[in-house]
Amino acid sequence: MFLLSLLMLFLIGILIIGIFWPKEGAICNLGLKFWLAFGIGSGVTSIMYFFHNLFWGSNFKSVIISEAFLLVILIIILFFKKPKLNILHRKKEDVLPKNALSRIISISFYTTACSSFMAFLIFSLKDPHGNWDAWFIWNIHARFIYRLNSHLIDFFQSCPDWSHPDYPPLISATVARCWQYIGHEQLIQSIIIATLFTFGLVFLLSSSLSVLKNKNQGYLAGMVMLSTFIFIKQGATQCADIPIAFFFLSTIVLLSLKDKFNKNSLLILAGITAGMSAWCKNEGMLFIISIFIARFIAILIEKGFKIAVKELALFFAGLFPVLIWIIYFKTQLAPVNDIFLNQGIGDFISKILTPERYAEIFSQFIIVIKNYFGRLTGLPLLVIYALLIGINVRKEYKTNIITIIITLCLMIMGYVGIYLITPHDLHWHLSTSLYRLLLQLWPCLLLLYFMVIKTPEETLGG
Repeated sequence: MFLLSLLMLFLIGILIIGIFWPKEGAICNLGLKFWLAFGIGSGVTSIMYFFHNLFWGSNFKSVIISEAFLLVILIIILFFKKPKLNILHRKKEDVLPKNALSRIISISFYTTACSSFMAFLIFSLKDPHGNWDAWFIWNIHARFIYRLNSHLIDFFQSCPDWSHPDYPPLISATVARCWQYIGHEQLIQSIIIATLFTFGLVFLLSSSLSVLKNKNQGYLAGMVMLSTFIFIKQGATQCADIPIAFFFLSTIVLLSLKDKFNKNSLLILAGITAGMSAWCKNEGMLFIISIFIARFIAILIEKGFKIAVKELALFFAGLFPVLIWIIYFKTQLAPVNDIFLNQGIGDFISKILTPERYAEIFSQFIIVIKNYFGRLTGLPLLVIYALLIGINVRKEYKTNIITIIITLCLMIMGYVGIYLITPHDLHWHLSTSLYRLLLQLWPCLLLLYFMVIKTPEETLGG
């Protein structure tokens, strides 16, 4: 039954992808579609399950009937769409001949992936319940959602503050939904969901760059992601930081594909994945605001006001249905976040005007970047590699490059703002969370990096 729950999840995601994928053809990468479908399917089914429990209660029969009903509706919509079968062709320079370099890079990627998977298994076997946050936030929320069923409203009234009942429940509801399918709670479901999001993020990064640049560039990006200090370990914690990074990257990837192939329907999918990031973790709301502002500025610079408004309208069309549920969750169910609880405007202003807080935040940024992203294949080697291989910014990526840069800057500014006003001990708050926040943005930064640097073939050929 667990496999059936995953199958239904994937089918719903695949059908939604099929409905909004460009009518003129299919961007030629099944792996890219597969992992985007996993993310969207996880988000949609978690929303359905959570609110089904909230309003009516649920059991296996009711869950499977509601999801089957959605499947039928999606199939009917897809049938009437009648997509054409031709493919959006890549440029000749993006199609790689089979040679020794390509084989070495691909073998290295899959070898790294296999060794990383073994490390993931070791971490999961050592801590099958995940880390502290997984015990007291994400997994305990899953148990509340599954056990309380039609009495789910009691969760928000009785759940202790330290468990953060205001946190969005995408991961918790996804795990609880799997338990509903099998009829009881098991540890393995949380581990498998964490595995799919962790390695799905890697393959999403790799497959997207295979389309945007070429396969070798995708493999190289995947290897850097897998080799990033703490990435695999954080994925095995069963927390929501890697899943939200997955949705951040999905949104940026879909916008990149839109810019490359000029297919507006991809903007709707980008809106959906952006919404899912906010259904996954609180930082997703900051991401929605940041990507919205960044995209508007980028399109305004490149194409003008009218096109910017048109594109953002399509983006919002995908975002809106998810945003409705998030607003309902935040305003009607979830308590006030601990950052804003028992603090007034005077407290915020006092902290913002304290220079020592800025110094502490800046110093912790340096420490985290050095310790977590400066090791092994981290930032220093990436800088050296870029200097050696060179940069080649293609015209079709200019808009999206501006979008990514502004988005990342706004996200960092938002993180700094939260640290400035936090009611918690600043050093403790920074040391326990900053590395995870930066890890959320790391895949998007890697996508940007490998989009702008030359491919090995360009350097060797030039």
